[in-house]
Amino acid sequence: MGIKAEALEIAIEGTTAQVTKTMAANPRRISKIEVVFSFPKKYDDKVMKVLENAARTCPVFYSLHPDMEKEIRFIW
Repeated sequence: MGIKAEALEIAIEGTTAQVTKTMAANPRRISKIEVVFSFPKKYDDKVMKVLENAARTCPVFYSLHPDMEKEIRFIW
């Protein structure tokens, strides 16, 4: 999101992300990861869609194991 925001000159300073992992046993591994982004200001619908798309199409997101449950939420 940071790279996309910078390219489009969208200020997202002050945005935070809370990450929670859920572990599974047998074998011990991360089974779920939840990320909640909180934005310090309001954006128009177009900017919100661009930022959400950037988060959901991030190379890191696709690098995680396909069996891992991934949840991303946005608090605008």
